[in-house]
Parts: sequence; C-alpha cells; structure tokens
Amino acid sequence: MGMKMGKMYEVATTVEGYQSSGSADVYKNVITIGGSIPNDPIDPVEPGGPGGSTMPENNGPNSRDAFSIIEAEGYNAYSSSSMEIIGTGSGEGIGYIESGNTLTFKNINFGSGASKFTANVASDVDNPTTIDIRIGSSTGTRIGSLQVGSTGGWNDYTELSTNITSVTGVNDIVLVFSGPVNIDWFTFTKGSGSDPVPTVGPGPVIKFGDLNGDGIIDSMDAALLNRYVMEISTSIPKIDAADLNGDGLINSMDATLLSRYILEVIDKFPAEDKAPVPTPTPTSEPREVKIMPLGDSITDGFNVPGGYRIKLWDLIVSNGYKVDFVGSQSNGPAQLPDKDHEGYSGWRTGQISERINGWMQQNLI
Repeated sequence: MGMKMGKMYEVATTVEGYQSSGSADVYKNVITIGGSIPNDPIDPVEPGGPGGSTMPENNGPNSRDAFSIIEAEGYNAYSSSSMEIIGTGSGEGIGYIESGNTLTFKNINFGSGASKFTANVASDVDNPTTIDIRIGSSTGTRIGSLQVGSTGGWNDYTELSTNITSVTGVNDIVLVFSGPVNIDWFTFTKGSGSDPVPTVGPGPVIKFGDLNGDGIIDSMDAALLNRYVMEISTSIPKIDAADLNGDGLINSMDATLLSRYILEVIDKFPAEDKAPVPTPTPTSEPREVKIMPLGDSITDGFNVPGGYRIKLWDLIVSNGYKVDFVGSQSNGPAQLPDKDHEGYSGWRTGQISERINGWMQQNLI
C-alpha cells in the first residue's frame, strides 16, 4: 500500500511461500501517482516454472479413459483451502496439499477392469503421505492406497505405483490425501487385480498381508502388524494372514516382508509357496525384553545407587512387559530387581563405544 508523506511514498510488499511446492507466488503491484491504473492484470509467476494460480471450481472434462494420463489439475471438484495449481517443469500439477484435502475426477471409464494405480508425485517430507483412491466420494470404497515418501525435493517427480482392488465400468474417483505432496498426473493399468490370494488347502481363502480383511494390502495392514510385533496390541483381525514367510511365527521378519510388498520390492509372499501350517495363536503372555543399560558413572550409580535403571525398570514393567537387564557389572539397591548393567564410572565415550559389539555378543545374541 502507499502512504502520502509530502513527496515521499512508503511501499510495502509481501512474498509468501509454502513448503509443499518449494516456490512462491510473486505478485506485481503497480502504484500510479496522478495517473490511471493499467487495465491488463498481472498474473502470478512461479519461479522456475509456469505460473501458479488459485483453483477453479471445475477444471476437467466430464468423462475420461482410466488408462490415459489424467492430469491432476484436470479435476472436477476439490476440497481444500490451500491447494493451488503449480508448475511441474513438464506442465502443471497440484501442490500446497494438506491432510484431509481431496480431488474428485468424474466418470472415469475403467472398461473391463483395472489392477494398478500409478501417479507422478514429488515430496520433501520424511514421513510418508498416503493417497487413498476411493470410489464415489471421500468416504466411499477404498480400492487402494499409495504411500509417498521423500522423492528428494518438491520439484523431483517420481512415478510410484500400487495395486488396487479390481474396478470396472464408469466411476467417480476421489483422491484423499493424508498430508503434503505434489501430484502431476495419474493413470490406471488394465487387469483384473494382482494381489496375492492363495488357497492353503481345504477351508476359506487366505489373502496373505490383508490383516484387517478389507481386501487391500496397504499401510493400515502394516500398522496392525507392527503394533502386534511390538506387543502394543495382542490381536490381529486376520491372524492367519500375518505369517508371511510361513514359518509358523509372527515377528519382525513378517513385518519386513509386508513393507517390501507395499513398496513393490516383492510381488508375493514366501508363505504362498509353502504347505499350510497351523494358524498362529496369539498369546496374552508378554515376551521377555532384554535390555543392556550402558554408560559411565550415571549408569554405574556413582552418586545415586541404581541411577536411572530403577525408573527404567519400573517404566517397562508398568507397561506390561517382562524385562531382563543384562551386563557383566551388577550393583544397585534392593528396590532394583535386576542389577546387571555395563556402566563404568570414569570411562569416556570412546572406551564404551569400542566395547559395545563385544558386550552385545556376550549378552544379547
């Protein structure tokens, strides 16, 4: 704005940016003293790419082929107060996306069926954003989910894919975002579905990896398995689908296999090629956790007998775990049930770090 101060004018401008696109919209304000304002508007300019703009209400055609490239900016409806059309280097896309935002694409023709979803996306956040692909509405049937981690930067676009539940005919597609991501375009691949659905002998079909029974293998199943392995929960809705390597156990090896499947590093689970084994039975009895307290005088309890080991023990036990402190040293007050540790008063960090591997071999492996 301008403030008249004799023959002086004070002019202020503001440039705002947002982390999810890595760029800013710059607006030029023209101030004319004693003249007229030009009629031609000044469009916002995005450095390094085509101009960004606010979101029109309806920007796409009434129908499209699911197997063609569908530009993100060609949406039919959206729900957001932050999303904008941005430059992607090769064209335009959608950025400034936040958790809960949606994009709707109407009358997508899947013909006789689609089995995979692929999107060209960019991100610069460590925590992955999930893009749910839903039918009809933002709360409609979820046919798949795509996880997007950091691609190296907001302008570093990468094609990522995920399997989906087979969908046919003409449907409205709604993309529901769990967090920030830039999306350039997406498309679908023809097919009737390729998620593993093995039969393990007489009885019901087991879909390995589908732990919540919704027909889709995604990050929600991974969360269920991780909570079970870490003993945060003691049950899984589809426990017979969790033993992914077929060894009769449900542990971190199965969690690793599930993550690799979701990321499309593998396309099937080892359990599919093995003879059926008895359904693993969950137990409410917590497993024992081995912990090696190590350090210098604080761990040794030089000033306070037992030191932090007392509170650590109480915290673990109060959360329902069994605990076994291990180490070649042993001291502490009577209130500390397990006095083992590797604490050495007066030792330096280097002295401790060079011995850690040896202690681990002796006590934890």
